[in-house]
Amino acid sequence: MSSDNHLRPNPKRRPKVASSVPAKPAAPAARQPGPDARKTVTILFADIVDSSRLSLSLDPEALRNLLSRYFGELSAVVQRHGGIVNNYIGDAIMAVFGMPFVHEDDALRGVRAAVEMRETLAILNHELEAGWGVRLMNRIGINTGEVIAGDQTQGYLSVAGEAVIVAKRLEEAATANEILIGESTHKL
Repeated sequence: MSSDNHLRPNPKRRPKVASSVPAKPAAPAARQPGPDARKTVTILFADIVDSSRLSLSLDPEALRNLLSRYFGELSAVVQRHGGIVNNYIGDAIMAVFGMPFVHEDDALRGVRAAVEMRETLAILNHELEAGWGVRLMNRIGINTGEVIAGDQTQGYLSVAGEAVIVAKRLEEAATANEILIGESTHKL
């Protein structure tokens, strides 16, 4: 018999009451991302025109407050039309229509959101001009197509595919306050 046997628990010595106490619950398993899925979605990119000028003319706190106001208003528009804001990239918004819930008219929802974003920015500019002395312009690109979409983990939904790239390129090609719509979105 080894000298450390007295330190090991002896199951025969456990009091009877222990059997009536529930075992400690198991720790929840770490959430694993689900399988990626192919989905047809509509992607919308909205980006502020000449944001470098804006960042040079405002102090960082004022810029943060202004962008927070801008993102809040435009994100609300996306949500009203059934889309989700997938990501904020610098001063750009990437929104997805068709995830996590698909609607027959996701492309139309994306286009309507873009039009309302432009109208909302025109109204918001009155406040921005009074509060910060600036007016914003943005450009928007919209495209529909198949993407690979991963599960939402830690509040982020990954979406990748040509439809995303085309939407971004359309946004970059748009002029100030212009909405460019991809051919696949236009057909729907």
